[in-house]
Amino acid sequence: MPNKKFDVESVYKELVGKLGREEAERRIEEIRRSLERRIGWTVSREDAILTLMDEIGKKERKAEEERILKDLLEKFIVVTTPTVPGYEIVKIIGPVYGLTVRSRGLGGRVAASLETLVGGEITSYVEECKKARDESLVRLIRNAEEYGANAIIGVDFETSDILTGIATLFSAYGTAVVVKPIEDKKNNIE
Repeated sequence: MPNKKFDVESVYKELVGKLGREEAERRIEEIRRSLERRIGWTVSREDAILTLMDEIGKKERKAEEERILKDLLEKFIVVTTPTVPGYEIVKIIGPVYGLTVRSRGLGGRVAASLETLVGGEITSYVEECKKARDESLVRLIRNAEEYGANAIIGVDFETSDILTGIATLFSAYGTAVVVKPIEDKKNNIE
């Protein structure tokens, strides 16, 4: 048990460094009360500290993943259509895909189960699906880049439950191509 206490103390110091003492204390208490309302029993301060740090870590990872995808989409054309307006296809490379298989951990399944009790959207699964979609799209683009493409046309997404519902396969696929801007022939008159 001393190791857990040491770990929690170092995590608390890191939280204070990121948020400031007052904000860290406010958020720890907020999380503790929220968890107690959801699960119906007392939540320790230590568990609230670890939960807050986990949430902050998830937000930081999500921001980094979104930045990577945004950077890729700024330099790479990805469309669901068979052509790219304003561009001509100069080379068709062929089909490419990006795959990811995701499963919910025990904590995520418990949270989702609790959300189903009250009905409505299961937000924990929605976030997991968004993350998986983005991950499969990043892998799709990287696969196309490896073949020398600068665009992907006809992009589509599919999902499938595997392992009797324990995991979900997310796939993004399309056709890798090389495109170039169509020259405006009216302005090239000599």
